[in-house]
Amino acid sequence: MHSYEYWAEVKIKLPIHFLVDNGKSFIVKLSDYECRLTLQESYTPFLRGPGFGEMSGVEMRHDRRGLIRASDVQIHLPGPLLEVEADDIRSEGIEGSDPSANVLDQALTVINKFVDSYRFLSDEFHVRRILTSDLTGMWSVQIDWFKDGRYVVSSASGNFRSGMTLARNPAPIEFQNELAQWLNNTETPLHGLLLLNAKDYVEYGDYRMAVVDSRTSLEMMVDEILNQNFSATPIDAVRDILNVRPSASPSNLHEVIGAARINDKLKDGLRKAAGVSLADHTDLWSRWLAS
Repeated sequence: MHSYEYWAEVKIKLPIHFLVDNGKSFIVKLSDYECRLTLQESYTPFLRGPGFGEMSGVEMRHDRRGLIRASDVQIHLPGPLLEVEADDIRSEGIEGSDPSANVLDQALTVINKFVDSYRFLSDEFHVRRILTSDLTGMWSVQIDWFKDGRYVVSSASGNFRSGMTLARNPAPIEFQNELAQWLNNTETPLHGLLLLNAKDYVEYGDYRMAVVDSRTSLEMMVDEILNQNFSATPIDAVRDILNVRPSASPSNLHEVIGAARINDKLKDGLRKAAGVSLADHTDLWSRWLAS
């Protein structure tokens, strides 16, 4: 039986209205491939009608998972994505088709890199990652399969049950250009995403999780600064600066910093590495120690 190679193009309605120009495309670079992502503004069909058109210019921040405006995203994934010993692919729902499920997972990886970069650069902390479990219903996900450059069949399933509305004009072109450059070259720092999560938890009133994520973000950011600035410093000297006890027996810089107490990192570590110290701000330092 002849073997055929298939490519896929994924179209998904996202529950987020991104503040970029309508129809704008971005190249999203991942570890082993890159692909093109195109965004189109859309409205949730069942909410269109008299009265809703006037709402498009209103900031609906309280409609945090809003139902009115959304983004249709189209992702052209590099191929071939599938090689089968058959002349066709059946049109099945995403949950019933392993090839379609794999393609959807790849598409969500691309989308979530875009989401991470967008929320980090714009400080839109309430924009959250999209999960496969967010899908329900029908017709919000469509996968178009191509064989030898020709369209073969589509598989469609899923619908996002809620969305988030940012009903404002598109962001300045400078921001959109920075976003495009970021997507093509840069990984979004995890400490930045954790801090955005903490801000979102505050708005939800989940203050415990806000404290957990903000402290974790601080520790990760401080470790990154120390790793960068102590990279040429002898390990023994770094151990002395960070007051790492010999019993810890770290063998490299990463382990030295990991074994240090956060107070020593913020006090003497940052002073030696970056010329600043939390202890220089007496009121802030005393509040930190008391926290």
